[in-house]
Amino acid sequence: DWLEERGGAYVWEPEVFVVTVLDATFSDEDAKRLSQLIGVQQIVVEVSKMSAEGLKKLADIPGMSSLVVRADSLIECDVEQLQATCPDVRIIY
Repeated sequence: DWLEERGGAYVWEPEVFVVTVLDATFSDEDAKRLSQLIGVQQIVVEVSKMSAEGLKKLADIPGMSSLVVRADSLIECDVEQLQATCPDVRIIY
């Protein structure tokens, strides 16, 4: 319920658990809450109000295979740090 109230959505099927948050801007506090979810394999998120540390929390979710971030403000070293934790990091603009 919390995720939908914040403008997010999710798909939870037997083979995949995807969280999308493109129509809302999430903060580091929101990232902390999302990072407590179990079984998330992919997150698609707008990160303009999230720090690199908040993003790392998302990338550190056990079992995370893909992190798709929409942001104009990520710098190359941030992306490299995320890729060290999560195997598939994609940046969309």
